[in-house]
Order: sequence, then C-alpha cells, then structure tokens
Amino acid sequence: MRRTGGVVILASAVLLAALTALAVAFYRPRLPDPQLADRDALLRWLVLRDLASESASTREVLARRVEEEFCEGVDWEATCRELDSAQRERVWENALVLFESWVMYNAARYQAIDQSQRTAFLDELLDRLSVWRGIESLRPSAQQAQRDNSEASLLNILLVRVERLKAGCEPELASHIDQFVGALSWRMLVRSLRAPEKKSPSGV
Repeated sequence: MRRTGGVVILASAVLLAALTALAVAFYRPRLPDPQLADRDALLRWLVLRDLASESASTREVLARRVEEEFCEGVDWEATCRELDSAQRERVWENALVLFESWVMYNAARYQAIDQSQRTAFLDELLDRLSVWRGIESLRPSAQQAQRDNSEASLLNILLVRVERLKAGCEPELASHIDQFVGALSWRMLVRSLRAPEKKSPSGV
C-alpha cells in the first residue's frame, strides 16, 4: 500500500513538472530565429526576452544581427518613449548582455586576423558602434545621476562589464579580451585626436 502511495505521489510530481514546463513554454513569446530576424523582430527580442538566460550562441547571433540591422542608427530616445519602465530596463540590461557577447566575438576575430589588418578592423567596429549612440536614455532612472556626462558614465559601465566578463573567463580568453578592448580604446582615442585634413586653397 505504501509503495502504491509513493508511486502516485511520484507520478503526480512528474505530471506537475510537465504541466509547469508546458505553461512556461506556452507563456514565453515565440520569436523568429535571430539569424532571420528583421529590425522589428530584433527589437522584440530585446524587449520581450531576458537574454542573459539564452544560450551563448544565441546571444552571439543576436549581437551580430543587431549590429548589422541597426547599422544606420536607432533613435533610442523615440524607442524609450514607446516603452514602459520595465521594458526600458529590460532593453537596457539586454543591451549590456549583448555588449559582452559582442566583445567576446570580436576579441576572437581580432586574434585571428593578421596584424596588418587590425587597424582597419578596429575602424570598422568603431564606425558601427554608432548603433548604440543614445541608448543610455533607456537606463533606469536610479542609474542616471550623471546625465550631463552620460557618455563618460556609459563608458564606465561598459568597462565594468568587461572586467566582469574577464573574471568569468579562462585566463587565455581574458587576455584576448584585454588585448582587444585595449586596442579598441586606443584606436578610439587616436581617432578622436586626429586633426582634420587641411584643405588646399581650392577647397580640395
């Protein structure tokens, strides 16, 4: 009799677990394959999913696709006005998660290419980073104490994420990330200090 009761309890537990999993799967919004997602679908990924819970491969694909699809820029302030506070916070956190995936992906690419190609590679990445310009408008209000210096504040946040990312990596990968981020930061500084080319009297 006790054995029968135990079987019933076990079967009930298994059934409950199955129903819970089914309910979660049903509730979770279905989204298109990130490889095939267009701009609107990628925004839905950012708004509706907690990307930290997605696989590393999915995050990497999303990071690359967002960079490709949003290459002409995004009006993040307009996007901010269309979202409620919870959605804005989700997009902000997801953007930071994708930033980490972007760093890992491009650190590997940086190591793989020839030394002579690295400057051009970094320039291309810096040109594409304009995709994220203005995204600090999505930051939760509790984090916006330095709105008048938002770019510096955003940079500090990203550097903290890089350090956290390295702390969770194997030493070799952490070293590759360090080299890539260091090279990218240096190239950014060089570009910002580069004097505009002087034009001839003819204007050419």
